[in-house]
Amino acid sequence: HPRFRTPWLGIMPFATFEHYNFASQPFVPSANAESIGLNVRPEATIVVKLQYHVSQIGPDTDQPLRGVLKRVLMQLAVAF
Repeated sequence: HPRFRTPWLGIMPFATFEHYNFASQPFVPSANAESIGLNVRPEATIVVKLQYHVSQIGPDTDQPLRGVLKRVLMQLAVAF
């Protein structure tokens, strides 16, 4: 929404939290994912999204499928 954008390059910060429950899959533990980022709109038709994302699969289990994935993501969208 425009009211959440700053006056500098149309920057809009965001944060997300997700929880996944794979109850139908006995060997896949639950997972959480958190991210923070910025949407930058230098022009009306250009948006750059920068995001730091952390996924935690089975953080409180000893199952073989578990771990932490940390990544930096970037997306460019151009409208014509």
